Amino acid sequence: MPRPRSQFRRGTAGERGFTLLELLVVIVVFGLVLAMLSQGMHAGMRAMLAQTHIRDGVADLEPVARSLRNMIADMDPGTYTDPPFVMGTGTSLAFVTDLPLTPDAPPRRARVTLLFAGRRLILRWTVAPHAQLFGPPPPARETVLVEGLEGGKFSYATDDAKWLTEWNRQALPRLVRMRFVFPKGDGRRWPTILAAPLRERPEE
Repeated sequence: MPRPRSQFRRGTAGERGFTLLELLVVIVVFGLVLAMLSQGMHAGMRAMLAQTHIRDGVADLEPVARSLRNMIADMDPGTYTDPPFVMGTGTSLAFVTDLPLTPDAPPRRARVTLLFAGRRLILRWTVAPHAQLFGPPPPARETVLVEGLEGGKFSYATDDAKWLTEWNRQALPRLVRMRFVFPKGDGRRWPTILAAPLRERPEE
């Protein structure tokens, strides 16, 4: 004789399947985990792209920084009877140096001016008078080195390690410091440039 239905044992908790509520909770939690992972991946990609953009910007500016250091290192130190020509302000620096005027020609003595104006860093130069043998000196030429700057500042170190915003002495500065700032949102970054004039020319 079969037992009444009420006398059958109910299955244990481990034998039962998930309820609809439990399935919904699992799905919601899984969706939240996927959303957080997706946001983390997007943030990581944005950071990587920003870092790459900054690195590429610095790499593009490195040749300009190297040229600036070389020009300042080659400043004409002058002689005992003919002091060097150097005139510096907070936004410009004029001096005499050896400048490669063309890629194939050897460097020639030229009077150059580095100028921050109109959100640009400009190189202006003309052949130095004593390097021009015949006729009037050629007109000054101009090249834009960097565009889109927000600020630019030159400063000059004395032998006793004091920084000046202007230089009009009859001697070369110990150091020249150049700081250029790009607008907010521009991926380019340019570290402070320090350059030291050699002060003595090697014997030829």
